Amino acid sequence: MILAQMADPQVGFYDYEPELQRLRKAIGRLNKSDCEAVIVCGDMMHIVTRDSLKIFLKEMEQLKKPVFYVIGNHDVISNPESLAAYTELIGPRFYAADLPDPTYRLIALDTFLWMDEPDSAACAEMDQFLLKELADAESAGKKIIIATHSAVFQEDPDEAEIYFNLPIPRRKWLLDLLKKYQVSALLSGHSHRAFTYTLNGTLFSSAETTSVAFDGVCHGFRRFVFKDGMIRFNTISVDTDPIA
Repeated sequence: MILAQMADPQVGFYDYEPELQRLRKAIGRLNKSDCEAVIVCGDMMHIVTRDSLKIFLKEMEQLKKPVFYVIGNHDVISNPESLAAYTELIGPRFYAADLPDPTYRLIALDTFLWMDEPDSAACAEMDQFLLKELADAESAGKKIIIATHSAVFQEDPDEAEIYFNLPIPRRKWLLDLLKKYQVSALLSGHSHRAFTYTLNGTLFSSAETTSVAFDGVCHGFRRFVFKDGMIRFNTISVDTDPIA
């Protein structure tokens, strides 16, 4: 199975037109790629309204691959209408779906609930949803990929809490679940920094972005190959022309 991971398209973060052009270039390269589906790890636009989200979705209509969207913090809190616009035009805050290889199950989660609304009814509902989906996937013999917006951690599982990682109690709870259910990969964004780690058999990937790259590495997306128990990935840059 070959998947693409995009993170933080976030058009309008710093310079609207170049960010829009990089998104278009990524869509063009995805269409020419062998990727079977695309997972977008949150923050579709910098300021999410119904009108801005329609602009984003009109661009994404050019993508000739199945797309799985993950809600980000800008999709929730840009303004009072952002969450309603997102759920109306894109879909639910958390969900599960089979991937092109149906032996893999994708679980998409809303990390904003864990970070800013931990005592809400919606957060409790998502927790129960996650536990059930993990158990059901295990019972069905499926491999599991989790997609979030915020990374579980940036550099160390025991690092201090910051804007870009999960609260420590929630982090430990989730890491225990990833280990228990042998989750294959957790894909995220939010930090605008690209990194990859493995811990207890789970691959943690924060992808490159087509908006602002805080690490200065490159703009682009990631291509993952899942085969024979191995996971390989490479970065597809939109800053340069493809190498033959």
